[in-house]
Amino acid sequence: MTQLDYHLDKLEFSGMKTPRAIHHFAWLLVLSALLSACGQPILNSERIERQFGNYGVEVLESSGSQRMTNLYSLDGERKICRTLALVTFEDPSNKAIAAEHQQITAGGSIGAVFKKNGWTIRKINLHMGSIAVTAKADLVTRLMDLPLPTELALHVYRFQLQRGDERINYAIITEIHHPDYLSVARLESLYGAFPSESLSGPALAAIEIQVRRTLLR
Repeated sequence: MTQLDYHLDKLEFSGMKTPRAIHHFAWLLVLSALLSACGQPILNSERIERQFGNYGVEVLESSGSQRMTNLYSLDGERKICRTLALVTFEDPSNKAIAAEHQQITAGGSIGAVFKKNGWTIRKINLHMGSIAVTAKADLVTRLMDLPLPTELALHVYRFQLQRGDERINYAIITEIHHPDYLSVARLESLYGAFPSESLSGPALAAIEIQVRRTLLR
């Protein structure tokens, strides 16, 4: 799975235009998506490091039920936010993940911590799309260093864990991506074949309100 995703990313950024290359790319895309739905997805941290050469995570806010993190890469000495992640924990007190949750609340990367400890990670799509960011979005200006207004890719998913017979819905994660990292089209190509659940209109509206309020800070 990891090797397939690696070659998929290499093809995507290679600029190959021949029909044979496009056909090969499409075949790899379908196969990679099918295998990703059954196995471990590539983590944001892994993909950011692969694309930009380095990766870091900065916890901006944290409470018992929520967390906001800046998943960034370094451009010289500047931190450029590639993914702003808003996390709502669903089952943080589950004893089966007590050690991992402690590492996460201490500042660890959610995906990396669980993967290192032998958990299989599943991302259940709840919503993929974009969000219009106004010129007043101070947080985007500071973290992503982007001219505003702009449109950013938005991904909402359930972060589910499995190990043996244990299956845990750990969190609902809303991610806002820097356009140099993930566009809406690339987001859909990477996650479109993953399992999905429906999200009600009011629930989606509540998430969008949370995102807009967050970006205006």
